[in-house]
Amino acid sequence: MKNTLLGMLLLTGLCLAQPGSSPRLLLPVPHSLPICVLSQSSDGRFLASADVSGAIKIWDQSEKQLRQTLLSPRGMMPMWLDWLSPDRLACYGNDFRYHTYDVSTGQLLKSQPEKPYRSQGGLAQAGGKIYLCPAKSDPLTLECWEPLTWKKQGSWKIPEALAGDSLTSLTLNSEGSRACLALSGGKVLEMSLDQGKLKWLRPKLPDSLWLAGYGPDGKTVAASGPQGIYLLDATSVRGPFGSKPDQRAHWVDGKIQYLSGKRLCQLDPAHPEIGGTVGSTPVPENMAQATGDHHLLLGTMQGRVVDAQNGQAVFAEPQFSPIRVLTYDDKGNLFAGLSSGQVVCWSLQSGKREKVLEGRGRVQGLTLSGDGRVLVVSRADDAKLEIYDTASLTVKATLTLSAPGLIQLRCSQDGRFLAGLREGKLEVYDLHRQQLLNLPALLGQAGFAMHPSQPVLAVAGSREIVEIHLLTLQRTSYTNYNVGTLAYNGQGQLFGLGLYPPDRLRLVPIVAREITDIDFPAGTHDYALAAGSGHSFFLNYDLGSKGWLMRNEHGGCFVLGDQLQARRLLPDGGSWSSAQFKSLANGIFPTVGREYTVEFWKAGEDSPRGQLLALDKGAEWLVTDRSGLFDGTPEAERQVEWYLDNRKVRVDQLFEKAYRPGLLKSFLRGASSGGESSAPGLQIVPPQVSFVSPLAETQVAQRIIDVRVSVQDQGGGVADPKLFVNGKAVAQKPRNIDGDWLFQAPLQPGVNDLRCTAMDKSGTVESRGGTLRLTCTAAISRNPKLLVIAVGLNQAGSASKLSFAETDAKTLSEKLKSPLFEACDVRLLAGDQARTDSLKTAFEDLAKEAQSQDTLVLFLAGHGTADAKGYRFLMAPGQPDLEGSTLTRWLREFPAQKQFVILDTCHAGAVSDELAASFAINQQRMARGSGVYLLAACRSDQSALELPSLKHGLLTYTLLEGLKSAPPNSRQQLTVNGLVYYVCNMVPDLCRQVGLNQDVFQFVSGTDFPIRVNSKP
Repeated sequence: MKNTLLGMLLLTGLCLAQPGSSPRLLLPVPHSLPICVLSQSSDGRFLASADVSGAIKIWDQSEKQLRQTLLSPRGMMPMWLDWLSPDRLACYGNDFRYHTYDVSTGQLLKSQPEKPYRSQGGLAQAGGKIYLCPAKSDPLTLECWEPLTWKKQGSWKIPEALAGDSLTSLTLNSEGSRACLALSGGKVLEMSLDQGKLKWLRPKLPDSLWLAGYGPDGKTVAASGPQGIYLLDATSVRGPFGSKPDQRAHWVDGKIQYLSGKRLCQLDPAHPEIGGTVGSTPVPENMAQATGDHHLLLGTMQGRVVDAQNGQAVFAEPQFSPIRVLTYDDKGNLFAGLSSGQVVCWSLQSGKREKVLEGRGRVQGLTLSGDGRVLVVSRADDAKLEIYDTASLTVKATLTLSAPGLIQLRCSQDGRFLAGLREGKLEVYDLHRQQLLNLPALLGQAGFAMHPSQPVLAVAGSREIVEIHLLTLQRTSYTNYNVGTLAYNGQGQLFGLGLYPPDRLRLVPIVAREITDIDFPAGTHDYALAAGSGHSFFLNYDLGSKGWLMRNEHGGCFVLGDQLQARRLLPDGGSWSSAQFKSLANGIFPTVGREYTVEFWKAGEDSPRGQLLALDKGAEWLVTDRSGLFDGTPEAERQVEWYLDNRKVRVDQLFEKAYRPGLLKSFLRGASSGGESSAPGLQIVPPQVSFVSPLAETQVAQRIIDVRVSVQDQGGGVADPKLFVNGKAVAQKPRNIDGDWLFQAPLQPGVNDLRCTAMDKSGTVESRGGTLRLTCTAAISRNPKLLVIAVGLNQAGSASKLSFAETDAKTLSEKLKSPLFEACDVRLLAGDQARTDSLKTAFEDLAKEAQSQDTLVLFLAGHGTADAKGYRFLMAPGQPDLEGSTLTRWLREFPAQKQFVILDTCHAGAVSDELAASFAINQQRMARGSGVYLLAACRSDQSALELPSLKHGLLTYTLLEGLKSAPPNSRQQLTVNGLVYYVCNMVPDLCRQVGLNQDVFQFVSGTDFPIRVNSKP
């Protein structure tokens, strides 16, 4: 099981309360772009890293994990970072402003001043104040500013600075009483800030020295230059020493470290003439360096933080899969292209992930035809276009290109023609004929648009605009009056958008005109350019709102209406590189966010309605709305967290109040699910659970041992704790002894993982749980057995009659037999034998001989339902129904620690999404309570989906196919997780083939385990 991973502070701000106490969603999102700045906090606990997109991440160096991501202004690239205090961070960006953050809450406190204030030669901070030399400084002056109020605290004329001198580097001692400055012309000096006087001057040093800062003695300054390393103080200059540095030098634990020839070098200031290489690994390409956790750390071009000595990653690298491009249709079918090469398909109608389309190379182009029937995918590392049929989600064709990297794809209405850019040049393909159209006159053109109903392409050249009928190649030319981007409106009329100095946008209808015409045509509209709107624009006509939308390079979205100024529609409208930007019919805008997740925005709101992310190459996913409700795969739910008042709460800790299967549907409806309150129960602090004895990594000879657990009330009260061994719940109720809780834990020979958890008193929030790993040295009394209980019932009470439930139970129980197990004991209860008392007897009989290393498979095929008491399986007429709570107790008491429960049951009598959601919630509650792998066919129809052509229920058919075809692991074993993943991808494919729908739910609470070896069934 993956470790719980921290991650990003949602950059668009899921602010759910007042600043300072707002819960923030933490996602396992590392840097996706090159890191440009690194800075360690003064207490050494945290490291801040910033990438070229403006994302600033806070890493906890003790936990080796990502703790926070800070909100940055769109378009700002950090150039300098420093810690003003343990919880205050300052950033100077390429907008020439100073941004101050509260790291504990993630809030951007202030951006100062209102107008850019440029500096020269670097920045420094001491005592929470920022020191700089203004870009226009005559005479050369050092200034001190308070960053929040932007009030000047001091100003000193730099001694010995001559006219024409400039500052090249700056550093301060820790107290802020002395400053060392390197000036152009090879002068380095130290001045007292208390007195404003020169302390010492070194006038004849090499030019372009970079100061590495004061050493541990507070007197010696290290500097790096083209000749090597220098050591300066009040009495002398020593150096150069060592070899030519690639970049600046750093103090690391009293030594001086620097890169030379892509290798780490080190000098001892006591004996600088003795230097050498540290480690033997060439460092990766990087543009950021800092001292961190007693090492020189590098920020790489791939967005990783690595140790300069060995090139290894310093922090936990989560399984997050960045979504690079997004396309969607009006029905709410979303197609997201991942950096890892997959295309993940979600449906806002069903509320579920439909399929993961595999592929090689990062997805960088993605588009749908106008009718939504064709999906086209291009990749960065594969010179092929993949053409999918969206109804079946299967490949219709592939087209080999001259080279990879086609971007900004546009497809015609019928899906026949495709246009895209490669290195700024336009290419047009006939997808039916599998060929590139010969349109040489269009090479080098970038602004283009596809007609909404006809096979017509419009291209904006520098002097003319051309419309081309792609079937006949007939051309129509128009004069281009300085428009750079094109789009058609809903009636098929072409418009262009241009930038006119100094601060105007012009929307122009493209009509036939004489070259001598001076006036713009009727319908032309000028707009004042809003501050911060950037200078690169994308134009789109939104059929939902029947209006013009303009996106800028900074991700903002503006409405081009009848007003004199473009009106901001969304404050942060996602990735500007995405090929598509339009609303769904309900006015919701799905976009690619700054941290490469899907965000759902509503016009006029300051934060997205919710967010959708992919992990582990699309195998795991999670969606959450801004009130804290969530849906997704259990593994993703364990990796994403809330952060509030320095406290972290995993999403799945809020399961009882916040789990909402089918949550994606709410974004298609346009409703804001759950209201605007914070995540349910997030203010409640659950108990803290820890193991007292035995100690971790202990070896024990007994199969059953005493385990003592401490449960500390943190203010929310305490319910009885639960113990899980290898994911399986221990049935025994614990005893309270001297304030601790005592369990008897059954172990299996070998390694055992124990987890203990507890709810708060109200049963709202679950604790994070304590963990313990033990090794049982007891000998295995026998090899594992497979124990199968299969129940199939076609007719249950007054519910509609099924055709294949009984056959499914018989067939699956036979096909589960495998040489992986010493023996297979099957109890089949079908038809009239499907009685509650018979099922209880089957559990009791098998439990008498079952051991912890055995595997139990429970299969129920028939009708299920849910009410206020929970899940129920309907038994034969005249028999009491099987209560979910009863089944949970039987599973918990059963000795086998590996349990796989399959519910091929419909939701009999449910006709609403609310009842279907309740059904799924109760199923997962049963899985969590017993600690099992559970696979459920959950529907809101009258009967489970059965296909006469398959002679099985749909879920059972895919299970049987999975036993034959699902890929094994490296040991040639098919695991439960692999089988479940296969089924969850196959069921939607079969549904599409027959035009029906069935949702499959997987509730993984237990530990993965093998179910068969890779051999013919």
